[in-house]
Amino acid sequence: MASILVVDDSKTFGSLLRRLVEKETGIGCVWAKSLAECKAALEEASGPFVAALLDLNLPDAPEGEVVDLVLAHAIPSIVFTGELSEELRGKVWSRRIVDYVRKEGAHNLRYVARLLKRLVRNKGLKALVVDDSALARAAARRLLDAHGYLVFEAGGGAQALKLLEKEPDIRLAVIDYFMPDMNGAELTTALRERLGFEDAAIIGVSAEGDMSTSVSFLKSGANDFIHKPFQAEEFYCRVAQNVDMLNMFEDIREMANRDFLTGLANRKHLFETGKKLFASQRRGHLRLSAAMMDLDHFKRVNDTFGHDAGDAVLRHFASVLKERFRETDILARFGGEEFCVLSVNMDPAKAFDIFDAFRREVAAKPVLHGGREIPCSVSVGVAVGPGAGFEELLKASDELLYRSKAEGRNRVTVG
Repeated sequence: MASILVVDDSKTFGSLLRRLVEKETGIGCVWAKSLAECKAALEEASGPFVAALLDLNLPDAPEGEVVDLVLAHAIPSIVFTGELSEELRGKVWSRRIVDYVRKEGAHNLRYVARLLKRLVRNKGLKALVVDDSALARAAARRLLDAHGYLVFEAGGGAQALKLLEKEPDIRLAVIDYFMPDMNGAELTTALRERLGFEDAAIIGVSAEGDMSTSVSFLKSGANDFIHKPFQAEEFYCRVAQNVDMLNMFEDIREMANRDFLTGLANRKHLFETGKKLFASQRRGHLRLSAAMMDLDHFKRVNDTFGHDAGDAVLRHFASVLKERFRETDILARFGGEEFCVLSVNMDPAKAFDIFDAFRREVAAKPVLHGGREIPCSVSVGVAVGPGAGFEELLKASDELLYRSKAEGRNRVTVG
């Protein structure tokens, strides 16, 4: 299991960091109070460290030796220090850390919280560096590597476009302006034909040219522009602001497609995705089946135990759904206490056994709420398709669900 490493000899500050890590990221924390404890933690770790928060000055490592130790394990590291001269600042940045933070003020802890969440969320995010200078590409790559990005390189526009065909989910592009085959603005225009503003951030860079260079980039669809040479801190700030904006777009899309209570897909997302899957079924690319489910006597739960208990039952039921079905299946809250599962390429001969095993698991797991056990059961109707259309497939499964309810509930009907 992944965790975050904290190395600090101060009981007060270390404890504060541990609480911050676990609250802001939901990831467990390993706290070492010395270089020796850090070595032991690295050797004994049961899983990867996704990030590290490191005190620059420890009693047994006063010269920042802990930073070199942790970076040797390729762990993105944030460094804490009480004092920071220009000389020390240069030495710290030369070690390719994520960032440094002064040990002062609540605002710095809030800054660390944002950094950590960004590191965890953006781990493995695909970035593209385009520059005809191998040296410049390597410099940008080192900066992005330190933050956990998965970096691809291209020596020119044509190579970048070819690479994009293989890696269409590039989320960040850093593009130089002056290149032999096409300039950066022209490449930006070509990239924007494939990648929307909500899909990828493009940052133009150049050491030459005048103000018109940045304007040319921005009018071609770039999000930002940086003059070379730039400081690592400026580069990271620009990248962070633009990737944060992408994440905001993603969060908005997620909220639009998710049921706020259960975290499952909502009815809107179910119909949008279901129609696409049904069209793919018609082309012979997959086989689709639909199951409609209804929690039995749910009104009785609300009336007897209260609406908070009803919400707990819905969340519990959603968690059992997530555990039981595959990632390729679409799990949705259809409305109220009614749910739907769209299954891709499920064997029709096994449909009853799969859903009946799920039904039995639900019945065997009462929901614990307020010190009381709330019994729970579900009726299921499964239409194994193909049907004349997606809505017709849902209607067929709904009719089978009503047959299950009419025959006594807590049962599965397949047709």
